[in-house]
Amino acid sequence: MLWYSAEQERFPGQSGDYRVVRAGTYVRDNFGAYGASDEENIVGVAVQVLSELQDYISEATHTPWPGTTSQPSPHGRISDSHLNLWYGDHDDAILACEPIPLTDVD
Repeated sequence: MLWYSAEQERFPGQSGDYRVVRAGTYVRDNFGAYGASDEENIVGVAVQVLSELQDYISEATHTPWPGTTSQPSPHGRISDSHLNLWYGDHDDAILACEPIPLTDVD
């Protein structure tokens, strides 16, 4: 289980404060749901994590994160034994994570 939480429990909004709680992604339970290969499942679960983190932040702050007018879609792929994750278009990412090195991925 990968948990998300915020140090600040309340975020100001136009109609009052918004309270946030802890949320998470069931990584192990969802591994295997994205394809037949480890590579497909690693990318699938990682993109799911990005999506759920994005929802958590956007709901807590009531703003489209990491976008400014709309929420960009999360994406991922494995290349050169690295997991690459980003939001938005691949060639014009709004936010990209540092590549994560992987070993022994078939």
